[in-house]
Amino acid sequence: MPPERPGLLAELRRRRVFRVAGVYAVVAWAVIQVATSTFPYLHLPDWIVTAVIVLALLGFPAVLALAWAFDLTPGGLERTPDSGPHAAQARLGARVLLAATFGVVLLVGGFVAARREGLLPSWMAALSGRPAVDDDPAMRSIAVLPFNNLSADKATEYFSDGITDEILATLSKVSDLKVISRTSVMQYKATTKAVPQIGAELGVGAVLEGSVQKQGDRVRITVQLINARSDKHLWAEKYDRTLADVFAVETEVAEKIASSLRAELSPEEHERMTRRPTRSTAAQELYRKGHETWLQETEESLHRAIELYQAALREDPEFALAYVGLAEAYADLGAYGNRAEATSQARAAALKALELDSTAAGAHDALAFVLHNIDFDLRGAEREYQTELRLNPGSSLAYFDYANLLVDERKEPRRAVALMRRAGDLDPLVPWIRNGLADVFIDTGQPDSAIAVLRPLLALAPKEAHYHHALGLAYRRIGRLALSAAELERAVALDREASATYRIDLGISYAQLGRRADAERIAAQIGGQNVTAQCSLAQLLGWLGRTDEAFAWLERALADRNSGVLRLRFDPDFDPLRKDPRFAALVRKVAAQGSPEAGGGDAAATRTAGTGPAAGAAPPAPPG
Repeated sequence: MPPERPGLLAELRRRRVFRVAGVYAVVAWAVIQVATSTFPYLHLPDWIVTAVIVLALLGFPAVLALAWAFDLTPGGLERTPDSGPHAAQARLGARVLLAATFGVVLLVGGFVAARREGLLPSWMAALSGRPAVDDDPAMRSIAVLPFNNLSADKATEYFSDGITDEILATLSKVSDLKVISRTSVMQYKATTKAVPQIGAELGVGAVLEGSVQKQGDRVRITVQLINARSDKHLWAEKYDRTLADVFAVETEVAEKIASSLRAELSPEEHERMTRRPTRSTAAQELYRKGHETWLQETEESLHRAIELYQAALREDPEFALAYVGLAEAYADLGAYGNRAEATSQARAAALKALELDSTAAGAHDALAFVLHNIDFDLRGAEREYQTELRLNPGSSLAYFDYANLLVDERKEPRRAVALMRRAGDLDPLVPWIRNGLADVFIDTGQPDSAIAVLRPLLALAPKEAHYHHALGLAYRRIGRLALSAAELERAVALDREASATYRIDLGISYAQLGRRADAERIAAQIGGQNVTAQCSLAQLLGWLGRTDEAFAWLERALADRNSGVLRLRFDPDFDPLRKDPRFAALVRKVAAQGSPEAGGGDAAATRTAGTGPAAGAAPPAPPG
């Protein structure tokens, strides 16, 4: 009777397979721990950690196959001797292990390729960290919700809001993505609404949520991308970094979002997304504080923001984004006092920003504002808006301002409507943006279309003064004066600050209705208290027959560079003044202000190229 052959377990022990497997598992575990704990601090990308883990897993069956087939001796690797009756078993075991290794390699390789091409089933996509999205354009739209501030010091709220803004701004540079603007998403700060409801209200396919925890020089940023339709997580990530690494995290998150949503990214867009604005952590911190302060939109906050931007420039004199902030703050400050000085500083800061970085979209926007509203150089402003939208196709304000520029130019009304529609898509919750479409229809002689736009908006927001004001103007354009006055009365009642423009427009409707006493009362209340109301006040005085006073206000508006004079040619509310010879002379004077001879038109090309400051306006150097 032949001797009993030992079992497979005995053969595995004889070939030391168990011992090799144990040693390999311990070493592999140690390598993976080192990689996951140290690579982030070496600023290595996350895919390297993934590669280490995958290679460790792939190596396991290969090591088992080698352990089965070979012995490690002082002389090197030698084939393990086969005991006679087990020779076939040994060869079969080696083949099975090698085949398993090859199969795992093929499986992982196919998985990686399918993940890269977006061909994974939904359940595998969720596990892999990449969503299985199709080519539905709705999935290439996203809202970046305000990040939660988990820091112990709540005074660092500016920091978490700054992270939100910077990721949003980076994504806005991708033309293949629809990115909801800040003014709309900030309305969801600390919201309890579910993601599907938010997605429906904003018209997006994806939502990014996140939190920030800052302690000293360390920052923890947690983000998660969610399918707004299904409310399922597409991926989530946690980053533990230093302040100096925050920009790299923001860029990585933006790139991962673009990839996950299958957005096409041009080489130029990728370069702009990954360009670091400053190497100075202190300058970046000061800029974030300045930006949040600027957004408060008061005269005091604008002065404080300017101080913070200047402090940032002392840390890094070549920080183009800080000059952009200066330009924006000075442009806004012009509404509160010395308009000429403020806009001169705004122009100089914008030109300095462009000198440092010609791709700074915000600098083009600030320069366009000055060219449009101060220089009356409509052609130069149009070039700047076009450049800004090429660099930052997600800017709702650029679409809004460009549409109004086309209205002032009296050209391409259909394009003006399309641009304003796009502004509304990107900022769907901001009344004055949504109201802009109605204003364009009114100003281009389409009041019926304006009414059609405003009625559903009022159904959703019956107490929104902007909508009642626009509806009152539209009714006036079609001769429904009683309805016009009623809507404008509602606008004035709803506007807690009693907007001068709203009240003057109500006065014009009163005058057209023959309610002269009511119109005179409004004219007396307004007086000259509001620079922005100069042209509107001239209109009201014209309807009251006070022609000399009306022209005096128009001359003052032109001297103060009030852009309302650009609408002298087409606004029907100027009709009572139109037959006066002074009116045609004033129109010619306004046109001359924007001509090449006056420094506008083609003569402004050298200013818009970012090669140097305008005459008499030196770039504001960092103080100190």
